[in-house]
Amino acid sequence: MCLTIGIAAVLIALPGEGVRNTIHVLLVIGGVVATVGASLLLLAFLLRRVAHVPEMPAPDMRHTALVHTLRRIGVSEHRPQVGEAGLFSEPVLLVGEKRIYDQDGTRRGTFRPAADNPSLFKQVFSESSCSWEILDDHEQVLLTVREGREAEPVRHGLKQIRPQTFKAIASDGSEIGMVVLRLGWRRQQRIEAAGENIGALVWISRRVYGVRDGQDNEVGRITHQSISLLFRRPECIVIEMYDAMPDGLRQVMLAASKAVAHLNAPSA
Repeated sequence: MCLTIGIAAVLIALPGEGVRNTIHVLLVIGGVVATVGASLLLLAFLLRRVAHVPEMPAPDMRHTALVHTLRRIGVSEHRPQVGEAGLFSEPVLLVGEKRIYDQDGTRRGTFRPAADNPSLFKQVFSESSCSWEILDDHEQVLLTVREGREAEPVRHGLKQIRPQTFKAIASDGSEIGMVVLRLGWRRQQRIEAAGENIGALVWISRRVYGVRDGQDNEVGRITHQSISLLFRRPECIVIEMYDAMPDGLRQVMLAASKAVAHLNAPSA
């Protein structure tokens, strides 16, 4: 502001010829600055496209945020693993937007959008599916979660509509199971594998869903939570897998976490 007032004062004080000469000089300087700035931006863009910048390793979750998040949903004691050591043998998983942590705050996996995902326009205005790859610490694909409409069509009013689905697919391409979201608000969402019902997501309270097996026993819980760190509140989904949860359901829980996030979205 002060610089603008000073330049205006100088231009007013100068005679007519001086004003024209000064304006010419300012235009030349502005053109040079704009050209240099555009060149630097283009150079930075090209370097970003060509050069391979290695990603920094993702840090573990901060202990304060971890303890606070788990206590808010009632997890106060350390729970033992079930079966062989692995991602799905963990009794508690914290799923962020990009990373997956265990109950100790150690990073156990990463969400990565699949390379063949459709454009944002197609995702919004068509029924194109969208996938995420779950990678382990060695960048190996453990499984893929695919969002789409792959269930059998159901009648909704005068139309036949396919329900929203979240499917878990193994690294070899075989289908593990999927969560089928019923049209409209429903208390219970079906979990199926090979066309058979193996469980359900059951609404308990705001942002909390119980996981039930095929015999209608509660074998887990999924809570859509936020981590409170001063004014920053990133989203986090906590998956609790009880000892009685079958292996088939365990491998669908990451797909179920995406389903819960979809159900709690404002537009869902």
